[in-house]
Amino acid sequence: MSDTEGAKGKGWTDRQRLAYYFNLVEFSNVKLDFANAPRPDGKSVGACRIMVDRLKGTLKTDLAALRGVDEGDVVGPKKTPTPRKRKAKGDAGTEGEATPTKRGRKKKVAEEVVVEEDEDELTPVKPEPKEEDLLAED
Repeated sequence: MSDTEGAKGKGWTDRQRLAYYFNLVEFSNVKLDFANAPRPDGKSVGACRIMVDRLKGTLKTDLAALRGVDEGDVVGPKKTPTPRKRKAKGDAGTEGEATPTKRGRKKKVAEEVVVEEDEDELTPVKPEPKEEDLLAED
């Protein structure tokens, strides 16, 4: 009964229940039959295996505590967090996330070339032939 369970001590959490179940299955050397067990609609055998493996992975520390194994042996060394990008020096006092500015290339110094056009140097344009000239050639 739930009344007697509450009076004696704390009840089981879902995490404790799952950890104990997985520990019981492994201790009993039971082979899970994913191929013949009923599956939810749209779920493949591979998806069910992956789900169970991931669930075991999330319960590693709880399973280790049940077996009496030190947590550091199961989990392994802690990973260092990935470093974040630093803020640009000019943006340190502003609010919000500011991205650092890119270092641009040096600007090219363009020399001004002055081109003076003389009227004499312009290429002459041939006049278009007149209709009279076209008729005379035929």
